[in-house]
Amino acid sequence: MRPATDRGTRVTPLHGYGGLAVLGGHVFLAPYGLQDPTSLVAAVLQAVFFLLLILILVGVGTHRVYFVAAVVLIMGATLIRFTADSDALGVQAVADLALVVCGGIVLWTSMRRVLQARTATATLISASVGLYLLAGITCAIAFHAVELIVPGSFTTPTGGEASAADLYYFSFVTLSTLGYGDISPASPFARSLAVLLAVFGQVFLVMLLGRLVSLHLASQARERSSAGSAGGAGS
Repeated sequence: MRPATDRGTRVTPLHGYGGLAVLGGHVFLAPYGLQDPTSLVAAVLQAVFFLLLILILVGVGTHRVYFVAAVVLIMGATLIRFTADSDALGVQAVADLALVVCGGIVLWTSMRRVLQARTATATLISASVGLYLLAGITCAIAFHAVELIVPGSFTTPTGGEASAADLYYFSFVTLSTLGYGDISPASPFARSLAVLLAVFGQVFLVMLLGRLVSLHLASQARERSSAGSAGGAGS
């Protein structure tokens, strides 16, 4: 029987390094480009980012249904950004939720690929770090949707509404459990999401570390076994 990791699910340099480069660049640029998610520049940046992400991490031929679904969601969210009134908060929240579902699709397919890997490599580590960043980005958009639906769900030091850039920062502070406290969830639903994200961040790191250690030990065991077999054949 063939192993669970076929050619469609293995971690390649494109998945590892390419995905990490796109995600890392987005994390650094988002606070500057997404001050107003309803602007033309922000909508285009988000659409390009997610399209690159699904091309790299999902692929056209590997998961066709997921790929098509993600593209439809991206196009729908971008169309809403272009056509809807920026003051229509509920409609703008729908655009955010479409991107959240798209991020969830990419996260799911990428997580399966990482968990099915059989060797601890640099590409696997890069892909794992990329997943961590993707979780933070997806939750940042989810937090913004919550803020649009229930204004005041997050409090800021100035007492004003939290912007999309503020919530990107808050998402990664929560994911890493730094807890600076300068931005805080105020509504019950926002607090529940923050708790889930903090728990996910810790579970993911523990799971990743355990997975990498087990793969490394398994690789060493295979090497010792191969060396023993070679030595026995030589004698």
